[in-house]
Amino acid sequence: MSKYTPSLEQLTRIFLLLVIHFTDPNVKCSTRMDQDSKPVSLDSQNLTRLRDSSMADGVRKGLCSAINAPKACPECLDNFMGAHLFRSVLKRPFLLVDSEENGFGGVFTLVVFKAHPNVYRLWVYRLSSGEFQLREMTQYMALNKALVQELSHQDYAPYWLNACRN
Repeated sequence: MSKYTPSLEQLTRIFLLLVIHFTDPNVKCSTRMDQDSKPVSLDSQNLTRLRDSSMADGVRKGLCSAINAPKACPECLDNFMGAHLFRSVLKRPFLLVDSEENGFGGVFTLVVFKAHPNVYRLWVYRLSSGEFQLREMTQYMALNKALVQELSHQDYAPYWLNACRN
């Protein structure tokens, strides 16, 4: 499995955000920094767009099927690559924080789970029907404690999703 390598444009953006973040404490921006300096957009427009997307429905269905599959068929294979590695977090509410096109098709989406200190990268593929299917989940990076705490604030409550609707 290959590691993510940021492009020159992304590295430049990260550098500029770091310069602003560390040199001007009065600057208010909608981008927070995690411990590895990857910008994570927490503005309401981005979070609303991701929450309301058909991609979010595909993520929700994929996570829900991974939660329920072991009960229905313990000997069956995972619903998507990596599902068995992360079962402990799949039942938690989740927040989609970023997405970008994948060169091999589909979309890479970054997701955090409530009160959990890691960001995960999901590969979500668009099927010919227009629906999205979750294909892979990998641990991406750890969040700093301040960002984990910030995400528990009520301002973010409308953007959290549950895998299995009760």
